[in-house]
Amino acid sequence: MVKLVRFGEEHLETTRRWLTNSAGLREQIDCLSAPTRSENEAYWRAKWRDRAREDYAILDEAANYAGNCGLSEIDRQRKKAQLWIYLGDLQGQGIGRKAVRALLSRAFSELALERVYIRVLAINPRAYAFYKTLGFVEEGRLRHDTVQNSEYVDSFLLSMLSSEFQNLESRSPGNSL
Repeated sequence: MVKLVRFGEEHLETTRRWLTNSAGLREQIDCLSAPTRSENEAYWRAKWRDRAREDYAILDEAANYAGNCGLSEIDRQRKKAQLWIYLGDLQGQGIGRKAVRALLSRAFSELALERVYIRVLAINPRAYAFYKTLGFVEEGRLRHDTVQNSEYVDSFLLSMLSSEFQNLESRSPGNSL
């Protein structure tokens, strides 16, 4: 089991450390450079003011801080939001799967959204496969969506609908995607 807690000031330094120490993580989440303390703090302070997003710290079963996730671009009228997630130190332990499930439950059951989507860089096939195994459906390719190392990079747009989530939940013993 994982626990999602509101992302706060107590998470800033660890998040900055993860991004500073891992060029691979920065590449996977389309972060162009390692942030300084002041850049990281300014970034998150701006995000905290955005009423169309919810940001969470992910805690594992032992309450270790494992990563960050959330919903952004929450549009309650159109009933959709974008999901985002990354793990820092504790990858490969099923934490990401459980955190995504918790976010989808929040989006579909509590916020009554119809659609949750995610953008996955084409240079991150592991993430693409992960979301497909969770039931996300590819909607298309965003050509030259970003730039990394002076090269254009495409992204895939994947989504899940409320009915698809409900079907997965009803078929999964113990409600685990």
